[in-house]
Amino acid sequence: MRFEESKNSTEYFLDRMERQSQNIKPREFKELLKESFIPLLREQGFKGTGNRYQNKSNPHIHFFVEFDAVPREYDRMRFSYGAKLEILEKAKLNPLFDHYLLLPNGNYDFDLGRTRDENYETISYLEAAYREQAMPFFELLKDFPGKLAQITLEDIKNYSPHFKSFFKFRHPVFAEPDPLQYSRKFHTLFCAIGDQSKIKDFSEYLIPLCGQELRFGTIEVDRIKRISAGDQNFGYSPEEQAARKVLKDEDQAFLDNLFDSK
Repeated sequence: MRFEESKNSTEYFLDRMERQSQNIKPREFKELLKESFIPLLREQGFKGTGNRYQNKSNPHIHFFVEFDAVPREYDRMRFSYGAKLEILEKAKLNPLFDHYLLLPNGNYDFDLGRTRDENYETISYLEAAYREQAMPFFELLKDFPGKLAQITLEDIKNYSPHFKSFFKFRHPVFAEPDPLQYSRKFHTLFCAIGDQSKIKDFSEYLIPLCGQELRFGTIEVDRIKRISAGDQNFGYSPEEQAARKVLKDEDQAFLDNLFDSK
């Protein structure tokens, strides 16, 4: 019932209502994770404490596993995994990929269980999901830039099978990856590795689009042009940062005035 039943079934919701006040709480469940799940992460090269673990064995691409209680429903938890690129951090484009571990019923909210048997059953499902979903994903990206370097602009715009392979376990409730955001990420990547052909393709696509679609569009266009020309500061220049701050202050002033007027 907890993991096989469809999330949309009447039985599932009745069971959920009964469990909300009876399940183990996340704080106690996290202690149980230290028995097997956290050691599994450490075997894979992850380091960290609490809810955040990272594998930085590759200096260019970092893998992460994070988990926390479901907002407003503190008898369940969500577990996410993904990859970050150092070159994307200063451009505020991380993570490169961010996914949830999924249960057999397609749900990504792990019911923590009422009894010890149920607690350990949840952990067994969690470990199986990690092995079947996260580990192949990390394997796909371990040789940087590897398969990432094969991505083309058309792959991203058309959500091609090759690009889709990085989203194999994407939950159907989430929209397909935003071509604009992923084009910005991959343009930065190709500037870093010096793929001139793809730099040209992505910049020609992004420059008119960013100017139209983004609140900080003109600033992003300046960044795109600058790094396309070979500048190795893949984040924002001091001038671009100052311009972003002006816009952020304007936005904040607008919100302050909006709420003060009510």
